Amino acid sequence: MIDSLPEQHRLVFNLHVLDGYKHHEIAEKLDISVGTSKSSLSRARKKAQQSLLQKSKEKSVVEVRRYSWLLLLFLRLNLV
Repeated sequence: MIDSLPEQHRLVFNLHVLDGYKHHEIAEKLDISVGTSKSSLSRARKKAQQSLLQKSKEKSVVEVRRYSWLLLLFLRLNLV
């Protein structure tokens, strides 16, 4: 999921969250402003949250379908 982020967002996310850099340090390293660093982190987090939410919704649908098939199979076996 992180790898699918735009390059700058991914770099800022990794440097801040995984490596523990402060925004002013990230700004220096990447030659961007502190505001851009903060904005990139915020956007990266938002996109990651949206991606996780979407994946959780997809998983729920798959689980519901699986249980529906089991229920239908169970009902059919009892009717025969």
